[in-house]
Amino acid sequence: MQANLQRQLKSQKKLQKGLLHLMIQKPLNDITITELAEVSHVSRWAFYNNFDYVEEILVKYCDDLFISFYQDPICHEKRINWDQFSLYICRFAKDNAYFIRLLYENDKELLFFRAAVLQTHKFFSESFNLQTTDEKILFLTGGIMALVSDWINSENKLNNRELAKIIKPQVKLILTTDSRI
Repeated sequence: MQANLQRQLKSQKKLQKGLLHLMIQKPLNDITITELAEVSHVSRWAFYNNFDYVEEILVKYCDDLFISFYQDPICHEKRINWDQFSLYICRFAKDNAYFIRLLYENDKELLFFRAAVLQTHKFFSESFNLQTTDEKILFLTGGIMALVSDWINSENKLNNRELAKIIKPQVKLILTTDSRI
């Protein structure tokens, strides 16, 4: 059982890497499963054993990014340090700027947005028992994504601290309806 899971995760990682490599070369809609399997060094069977369609690889990749984001120790302090959290958001955006740009170029930024909303909502409700409204999370995530998109397209003219100063008040205002955070 464990060996099968490891093999499955290895195939998924190969397919993610292969897909990102191909997306640099051509639009997502022009990538075939056969081509993806070949570049990823897996069989078509391995693709279909893990995914139903190519875009699903991006869905999983985005989910994994945000799950990893919220596993960082900075997110698990008893009280969130909003300066550090805002800087962490900026570092995350900078570290994933190339991937985010690829999503925008392929009109798939909503996959990133969806993962951000789902994982943010899940994290704050589970970690802090914060029952914030979906509208607040959607508003916050959309605002941060717009800022990050402009930041990426301006080739990061603002440094992390400058961008964090813009993000912090919005994040803090929307998420601090509970004194524990």
